[in-house]
Amino acid sequence: MNHSSYVWGSSKSYLDYLQDKQYLNDLNKDNRALVMDVRKDLRELAFEQKYLADKGFELMQLPMEELRDMNYGIGEMAAEQAETRELIAKTLDAGIERVSYDLNKLKANFDKGLGELNATFQWCCSNLLSELGGMKDSISELIKLVKTPMQTAALEHFNNARTAFENELYPEAMEELHAAINGVPGVSAGYKMEWRVYQLLGLIRLGFDGCDISMVNLTEAEENFLKAARYAKSQDENDAAQCLMSAGWTAYCQGNLDNAILHLNKALELDEALWEAWYLLGKTLGAKKDSSAFEYLRKAARHDPLYILKAISDENYTWDEKALKKCIAQVKKDYYNFYYDKITEYLQSNEFRDVKGYETEVKAICKANMLKDWNTFRQDLYQFQLKIHDFVETRKQQDYTFFDLGSVLQRISEVVAHEDFPLWGIKNPLPSFMDRLKKMKAEYNRNDYSSPNLRSFAKQLQALFSEVYTYKGNLKKKVQSFYANQLTIYDNAIASLKTEIQNYQEKERQW
Repeated sequence: MNHSSYVWGSSKSYLDYLQDKQYLNDLNKDNRALVMDVRKDLRELAFEQKYLADKGFELMQLPMEELRDMNYGIGEMAAEQAETRELIAKTLDAGIERVSYDLNKLKANFDKGLGELNATFQWCCSNLLSELGGMKDSISELIKLVKTPMQTAALEHFNNARTAFENELYPEAMEELHAAINGVPGVSAGYKMEWRVYQLLGLIRLGFDGCDISMVNLTEAEENFLKAARYAKSQDENDAAQCLMSAGWTAYCQGNLDNAILHLNKALELDEALWEAWYLLGKTLGAKKDSSAFEYLRKAARHDPLYILKAISDENYTWDEKALKKCIAQVKKDYYNFYYDKITEYLQSNEFRDVKGYETEVKAICKANMLKDWNTFRQDLYQFQLKIHDFVETRKQQDYTFFDLGSVLQRISEVVAHEDFPLWGIKNPLPSFMDRLKKMKAEYNRNDYSSPNLRSFAKQLQALFSEVYTYKGNLKKKVQSFYANQLTIYDNAIASLKTEIQNYQEKERQW
């Protein structure tokens, strides 16, 4: 099976791993992709194919003929290794998928300054570490910080080495780096405390895809990474942490697992958010068959779920299938709880009184989005927000559940209150409406805002408002009738007065 990451203790040495290039699916320089083979059942347990596609991963089902032709080392096994044989048979029966990620895209992101040390990074591309943190500072920025001519000369040699490294001129890069440390007779004195020099030396000695294999020396790589960490610590602890992590990986590749654990723990003391170091620490413990490995995997995957994808293609994690599946379940639960809290926070911030009323919808979206990173989930959450928003706006037009009950009381008061009730001989209905509303509110509160009682309350409240507005209409008719009666009396009085006046005038003429 193909592995993007080297596995110590496998049938291949680290140098074989670099030279065989089984981490690539195409040796064409313009069309290369990192590949890893995973069991289909484990991949489906963790990720939907669409999610991986959205993240730039391609999946291809390997045909059974190709699987059985692969070199799984079965012929090299002793007869008593039945357990290993059984595992291989199970793997074949489960089906294998080849997962690939565009290597040129990965490198392009680093070239543009967009690269980051996340789960898409693989150590066969360790040369990309030369473009992270303080390693990418320009020569003009670096020279501003120097205090002596020795430092200036060393940084100029480092910049020359960096240029040679970028152009794949590794012997020339090595020569410039040694000049930075030891100086050039008659030209410049050396400077031994520039951490960037040792980090780049370490990367050349570590090796990577396309390196000069004759220059790989893991012992020297580890020594240089440790020196880089020592000198970087006073300037930037995050840079020092990356140097220590590189030393940890180098120790792992040599089989010095205890040293690897030591270096990685020191790296995490300086930078707890160095998630690749958490993953490597788990991988190293997994190489020792230590079940605590999965706690470190869980830690890394809670930040970036794609670390699970790396793990299911890594023998240092797949050796304990039960523990790996349990870890996946735990990480999915971690994401479920995280998303649930985010949705609840959203609902409450928008004055959704009945959070429990959306329990079904909330659970559904959390379940559908388990093992998705936050940026991807936010897109789904946005769609959920729109759905809930539309639902609430519709309900607001149908009932008054989402209004503050104090405002509801005020609205009823405005509808039915009038100073002239006694004048018209009409009993003021407001106290009756108020009493009924208060009873409804008390019942609503006792039922703890559950969805069925919410709907019941909404219906009661709607009925009450309908009654109030019906009463208002009847009241308007009564008021109109009252004034009409008063007007008739007035008109009759005027007519009677006119008649009396006319009679008086007639009598006056007669006299």
